[in-house]
Amino acid sequence: MKMSGPPFMHMWFHTKPEDTVLFKTWNVTDAGTMTWVCAIVVVAGILLEAMKYMRWKIEKWQKKKEEVVSRGYFTRLFDPIHMAQSIIFMIQLSFSYILMLLFMTFSVWLGIAVVVGLGIEMMMNMMMMYFHFRIEEPILFRQWKPTDTPGYVFSCISIFIIAFCLELLKFGRMWMTRKSKRMTVECCCSTSDGIWGIPETTVTEPRNKVSIAPFTMESISDWKHFMSSTLYFVQNFVDYSLMLIAMTYNYPLLLSLLAGHAVGYFLVGPLMTIEESEAAGTCCS
Repeated sequence: MKMSGPPFMHMWFHTKPEDTVLFKTWNVTDAGTMTWVCAIVVVAGILLEAMKYMRWKIEKWQKKKEEVVSRGYFTRLFDPIHMAQSIIFMIQLSFSYILMLLFMTFSVWLGIAVVVGLGIEMMMNMMMMYFHFRIEEPILFRQWKPTDTPGYVFSCISIFIIAFCLELLKFGRMWMTRKSKRMTVECCCSTSDGIWGIPETTVTEPRNKVSIAPFTMESISDWKHFMSSTLYFVQNFVDYSLMLIAMTYNYPLLLSLLAGHAVGYFLVGPLMTIEESEAAGTCCS
């Protein structure tokens, strides 16, 4: 497919309004257009933070944590509130990737770019800087370039599986580092304590206490810490690789990526809190 006058991709920060934003027909060529595009980007950023806050408030609005955890996995899996959380999570992820693609324009008016520069090979392949559908799309590696429909479908399925496994990986790392709750003994002594004068004791949960492991060779060489660090490296590598796939602007690949994230979160979401989910996330999530 021969392209006539592909949009030029700036590889440096610039202020001149000459950008193609997300879609081929959305071209910013004057200050007026740039102004309302920036307004839309600001609203999108506010909505992204609002969705994060909404997910947190929904979880707080639910019943007590102990009651929710005591319910069966499948009961929590098909709970309407969890389904709503999964839908909001997918929308949140979509906004995150869209904002990341906007940052890729390197326009100082749209935001500071935070992504790694593209390779020369992508530039030689006349990378489209707007959402498009193209089967012969290089994906991460020069050798990974579908040439027919079955190969393209297989690539979409592979990306779905990678994104799905990333959510499982985040949960696995969170599960390994999750601390068991510590119980404290509170002594309540009074003159009316029993006929033998033995004080009554009650077991209570510690409040507003954070346990920090000491920085010792034993804590550094612990196998759980080593495994968690290894998983963290793999998680970041996969996360940034998926970000580069989203940067192709090939919308079937992007939809496969988002679907993998959403399905993975839907399955493991009942097993962790919003705070744990946000803490385990990196890059665009």
